[in-house]
Amino acid sequence: MADIKISALTAGGALNGSEVLPGDGGSPLATYKWTVDQVKTYCSTASVTSPTTITTNANDYDLGAQDFVRISASTAVNLTGFTNGSTGVSKVVVNVGATHAITIKHANTSSSTANRVISPWAGDVVLPANGGAAVVLYDPVDTRWRVI
Repeated sequence: MADIKISALTAGGALNGSEVLPGDGGSPLATYKWTVDQVKTYCSTASVTSPTTITTNANDYDLGAQDFVRISASTAVNLTGFTNGSTGVSKVVVNVGATHAITIKHANTSSSTANRVISPWAGDVVLPANGGAAVVLYDPVDTRWRVI
């Protein structure tokens, strides 16, 4: 079973379900890995929300209580962090907009400390229009959201 990055998955590409989406290697959560089948199961049983269109950059953005969050933006925007993180909370965030990318900023100080997002590569996460996605998990040890 080989590790594969979510960004390396191609639209309509053939997957057998045993591919592994790795953790970030730098936290107590690093040993947790998701198979493609686990992601599919999570998405099929998750509660879904579609918040109003984002119109400007947002700090401490509220993803709501649902597991699967369908967001869009009227212009290219930056999200610097997410509210309501707690042990065991994870979200699939998908940009369903047709035109504009949404960027999740890495460790951005414009959001409250406990609402910041960290990525495995210590860089921003760009969600392209038409389906760009990220899975975020709240890390209670580092009190940050982690992109996994």
